Amino acid sequence: MITNLLVSPPDSILVYSTICKGDSILLGGNYQSTTGIYYDTLVTSSGCDSVLSTVLAISSPNSIQVTKDTSIMIGESINLLASGASFYSWSTGDIGNIINVSPIQTTSYFVTGTNSQGCESIGIVTVTVIREYNVYVPNVFLTSSSHLEHNRLYVYGRNIELYEFAIFDRWGELVFETDDITTTLRQDGLCCRYGEGWDGTFRGKALNAGVFVYKITVSFIDGTIISESGNITLLK
Repeated sequence: MITNLLVSPPDSILVYSTICKGDSILLGGNYQSTTGIYYDTLVTSSGCDSVLSTVLAISSPNSIQVTKDTSIMIGESINLLASGASFYSWSTGDIGNIINVSPIQTTSYFVTGTNSQGCESIGIVTVTVIREYNVYVPNVFLTSSSHLEHNRLYVYGRNIELYEFAIFDRWGELVFETDDITTTLRQDGLCCRYGEGWDGTFRGKALNAGVFVYKITVSFIDGTIISESGNITLLK
């Protein structure tokens, strides 16, 4: 009897693989994390061995650059910029290399940058918030003045979210109150003037010149509450 023996040569397969620095992959019976050529022996469907040669490369993620740590006044906003990657995802949920933030307290933001190989690197920027609690009520106003901000009594300040302002005569009677949060710039262009102001009248009649008492409670945008009182001199 003659037997014909067919011997199949082992298959040899060459593949290239890239992983990110710090990652590992199972090759040659172990987890590999360095550049090299690794061999695995596999069995084909016909029962023959095949050799899988894997050329492993390591991709180092680009070191992304972000805006340097910075400071802003409470109520202000700032653009944060990242560069050095292909895709950016911020801790705020925003996507893209530029975001605008307006924190009311000191906050650190981190951004994950992904390169074209899918490798990630992280950058962090801290925005320090300088809190300024500013409210001002002039102690005198002149109803006959031609100057808008001298002939009415306004509340001035910055970063005010809510307020209650009341004026009493010397007998303790309430002559004016407001919580009008309408905000306009002062005549000098600075922030801010609140409400329509008091014109020195009570129930539609002009009051005589004199000294009045005010009380004000202010809630700022970060939740801080300030209450104060003082005297106002009304001039005619």
